[in-house]
Amino acid sequence: MIKATYVEVPVQDLARASAFYQAVFQVTPASSFNDGTRDVVVLHHSENEVGLSLNCNPSAPAFTPGATGPLVYFQADGALAGFIQRARDAGGVIIEDRTEMGEGWYYAVLQDTEGNRFALSSEETGAPADTDADGA
Repeated sequence: MIKATYVEVPVQDLARASAFYQAVFQVTPASSFNDGTRDVVVLHHSENEVGLSLNCNPSAPAFTPGATGPLVYFQADGALAGFIQRARDAGGVIIEDRTEMGEGWYYAVLQDTEGNRFALSSEETGAPADTDADGA
């Protein structure tokens, strides 16, 4: 079994990226700090769950934002349209809009304000009921 434990998202503008992810996922950062090498905003970290942080390290050319590399999928909890709209409103780009994967699952591929791409996935039955920007 392969299980992801932590995801670090490279960013150039920590404040802008933090505002984007807070708007899209409706979260408040758990913490922020500088570890002597980089500035970090921890968006989620919990025992037995995958952690997520935004990391700004201008002196590390191998750790820069970009649209290539692994594609991380985040759960949209049956509210894919709401997540997509919040991303659009927060300055994100919709690369691939809501697309059916089969068996009631849908996904979308987006680009954040730093140029990183990520995906959202959601199990939904029938037509999407999440047509408002709040995802309700």
